Amino acid sequence: MRLYITASLLCYLFFCSMVSAEALPMQNNRPESKTEQIYRYRTLLIDKVIANDTASIRDLYQTLVNDYENEYYIALYPYEKRIINLILKDYAAFVKGIVSTNDESIRKVKEKLQPKEDGLGKMLYNKLVENKDKLSVEVNADNTLTADKKAFILMNIDNYTSPLQGARYQDKVNADATVFLNSYPESNLTSYVRNYMRYEYKPKGFLFGYELSLGTTIMSPHIRNYLGTGGGLGLGILWGYKNWQFNTRLFMSFSKTHENLYYKGILWPANSGTDLFLPELSLGYAFRLSKKMNLTPLVGVGWLTAMPNDNVTRKYPDLNNAEISTKTSPLFGIDFGWGISEGYTYNEVKRKYSYIFSSFNLRYTYQNNRFTKQHQEMDGLTHTITISVKIGGGKAKRVF
Repeated sequence: MRLYITASLLCYLFFCSMVSAEALPMQNNRPESKTEQIYRYRTLLIDKVIANDTASIRDLYQTLVNDYENEYYIALYPYEKRIINLILKDYAAFVKGIVSTNDESIRKVKEKLQPKEDGLGKMLYNKLVENKDKLSVEVNADNTLTADKKAFILMNIDNYTSPLQGARYQDKVNADATVFLNSYPESNLTSYVRNYMRYEYKPKGFLFGYELSLGTTIMSPHIRNYLGTGGGLGLGILWGYKNWQFNTRLFMSFSKTHENLYYKGILWPANSGTDLFLPELSLGYAFRLSKKMNLTPLVGVGWLTAMPNDNVTRKYPDLNNAEISTKTSPLFGIDFGWGISEGYTYNEVKRKYSYIFSSFNLRYTYQNNRFTKQHQEMDGLTHTITISVKIGGGKAKRVF
């Protein structure tokens, strides 16, 4: 009886082990998901790219595109497809893929399931960099390509392999795109270049900004006999339209009297602390010397007003309202600007572009001061030299 039970137990354990042994392969050999299949083929593609096996690259490319891409999945990113087309010298497919790009196709790609990161894009980039010179020679020698297609393909090869990043990269793309558009305005590739390569903007309408400055005034001898020169600070508000700029500005210089002055018969003693105010209204036109630099000639009108400072008026209360002012005087000058920053932003809610800027400026102006009859012996020139920072902005629009 004991032997029978032992044998039965052994048979049961053997049966369970057989069932488990058959069930395990079913778990390990479950069907691959589509995502896993795409990943496996992309991994194989990496190996073939490293091995320069163009026949296998073509087969794997066609398999991924034809068998695995649909309304739900993408197997290769557009950037990867373009580089593979270049590696395979399939220039017709490269150009066709570019021309067919539009907002709708971009939206659909973003909505589909994306391949997981596997290094394929980086490997294709490295391969393109490695073969850039050879590929460029081959494109130039291909007689089946029209001049605009050659220029377009070469432009993209150069941009794809550029080491520049960020804003500097986009500046290069913008410059290349502009050259292409000017050279081949009738090409059917211009729409893509305008809409999906060149992201260039320019100010639109009126600009508004502020200017903060530090500087000094220098007087001609007739004024300097009575008023000293000194350092000071200024505040300006500017309005601009295209290259034109209108300035409303006030510069205050810290000075003192060199001789006794009289205001309405009241003595204003020598060596009294004095504030000089130089209001200005001027118009300038900015000439671009480079992307960063501009030169702006200025013309306008200005005034000079001298007033005793608080220490003096406390000591001499009768001078509390004292001031000596010039008549409206012509003003001329020049402003050299160096751009610190320039940027464009897009407001998704308002669907409008905005332009912001800042610059460092070196400025020189002079005005021919003509005082009233009582102080006309002081007539002369005032030179003002300042360094300033301008900050402002306005609306912007994209260049198409």
